[in-house]
Amino acid sequence: ADPFADLVFTEAVSMVALTIALYSFDVDALKRVVNKTLPTDSISISISFSEVLFSRLMLLLLAGLVLTSGVAVFFGAEMATLLALWMMVPAGVCLQSAWMFQGLERNIPVAIGSLVGKFSSALCVVVFVSKPADVSYGPMFLGLGSLVAGIVPMAYLISTRHLRIRRVPLGRIIELLRGGKFIFLGNFSVMMYRDINVLVIGVLGLSPVAVSSYA
Repeated sequence: ADPFADLVFTEAVSMVALTIALYSFDVDALKRVVNKTLPTDSISISISFSEVLFSRLMLLLLAGLVLTSGVAVFFGAEMATLLALWMMVPAGVCLQSAWMFQGLERNIPVAIGSLVGKFSSALCVVVFVSKPADVSYGPMFLGLGSLVAGIVPMAYLISTRHLRIRRVPLGRIIELLRGGKFIFLGNFSVMMYRDINVLVIGVLGLSPVAVSSYA
């Protein structure tokens, strides 16, 4: 039960990082691209895309460093390694920028990226994961699949030259974070309500069997 319990706990921790990184942008950023089209509004869409992307990556980096360091201190290097592998999942979600494609009503690139990423990661898990010692392969393959799912749609738009990544001042990022703090608090409370039990069981150091059974 130990490997699976570690897997479940570190995944739950990575979902904390994901919630922090997503912040409020799925709601408030979406409004900025609704009724806009590419390439007509490519400049304003590129600005919105870059602001959200860099804000999310900054939040993910900070949350990832804090959470991974905390897990390393209290649970050991092996658990921290699992968490670091899981962190590729929220990184892929941030890169995917599904909110923008939803606002533009162009969901096919996201669907293709998700299909390729999930199918390839599931295939790798089936082929290479066969025993408890392979526990680290699970988050590694799922994380790589998430990165593929995130990179494919973004690469598609950039390759068409309709989307450009622009520099974003730190002051603008802070402004966006301040504006979305209440939506973020609501999202964070929902996440904690959903995942708090696994986190509490893991933090309290209860039996791995309990964590595995609950999950």
